[in-house]
Amino acid sequence: ANARNIYITPDADGTGDGSSWESPMMLTNYLKTANLKNGDIVRLKSGHYTAKIQTVTFGNYQTIKISGGYAGTDDNTLDPDFPYSDIDFANYPSSSTYSPLLCKANANYSLTLERLHMRRARNAAFYKNGSGTLSLTDCHVISNGWRNYSSSNSNGGRGIHAEKGNLFLTNCVVAYNGMYAYTSGTSSYGDHGFGIYLKDNIAEI
Repeated sequence: ANARNIYITPDADGTGDGSSWESPMMLTNYLKTANLKNGDIVRLKSGHYTAKIQTVTFGNYQTIKISGGYAGTDDNTLDPDFPYSDIDFANYPSSSTYSPLLCKANANYSLTLERLHMRRARNAAFYKNGSGTLSLTDCHVISNGWRNYSSSNSNGGRGIHAEKGNLFLTNCVVAYNGMYAYTSGTSSYGDHGFGIYLKDNIAEI
């Protein structure tokens, strides 16, 4: 009963409510915990987005789908030249803790992403914990987690950090994610899980 279609474009000016392609919402306005509604289907027009998001937490029993690459004319037509939505996290979050998209809850959730190109998260693009499901289809997780780091208390997985629950990747690219200048004592080395870090979960790739 609460399911919504949310429409988002790169040039949205913040005045739209996301109810149509003619009244699009800004991506950063939607990705706030207060705006996440169970059953939402979020449609992103093709193009380039800068999303300086500190952390978005997906809550208990939420089912949300975020799809990119639309031409912006209807709910089915993809951009023939670039059927993706490019999300540049611009080296956010500024803290070394967690990631722009934090999939963490005490109970089951389902987050599905389609046709998104996600890059330059300061930490991992995703940090997944709990019994929920994270599904990526036709997505690119590229060049996340490249920053100086000088703590022994680090989360592995500069692309995707996944603990517990289910992780499904279909026709995805996870590449060039990593970390440098990790210092412990007199040694300098990289943390574990540059691309995908898996722990206590079920993964299908």
